[in-house]
Order: sequence, then structure tokens, then C-alpha cells
Amino acid sequence: MMSFPEVFEDANWVYVVLSRVRTRKGLFLTKPLDLDREFNVPQSLIDFENRIRSKLELEQPTLDKLEQKGHYHTGGTRDAE
Repeated sequence: MMSFPEVFEDANWVYVVLSRVRTRKGLFLTKPLDLDREFNVPQSLIDFENRIRSKLELEQPTLDKLEQKGHYHTGGTRDAE
């Protein structure tokens, strides 16, 4: 059984934990969820994601060339161009 008493108070921890639940079977809440609590994504996380996306856009041509030469594989499927 997993319990997260200390980190439960961190911003969005409830969302992170519950987003990994696939079925209600075996899910036990030790106290009711506070539905009045703020569940918005922190601006710092949005900024971080935007920085990562912009870096990927800059690196994508290099990754494509490496993949064409067989040195890199994205792991996904790509449409033929």
C-alpha cells in the first residue's frame, strides 16, 4: 500500500497520483479529497515545458539526420514523406 502524507501537500500532487490510477479497484482514500483546492498547473511548469519544446524544435533537424543515418531512433512511427 502506498501513502504520501508529506508530499500530498505539494501543488498538484493529488492530480499526479490520481492520473496514474487506471481502475477504482484497489484505490483507497484515507481522507476525502479537498475539491475546493487549487488544481491549476503552476506557471513555472508551463514555462519549463515551453523551454523544452522550443529546444526540441531547434534539435529536430539534427535528430532527423541522425535517424536517417541509423544513429538515432525516435521510437515512434512516422509517416513517409
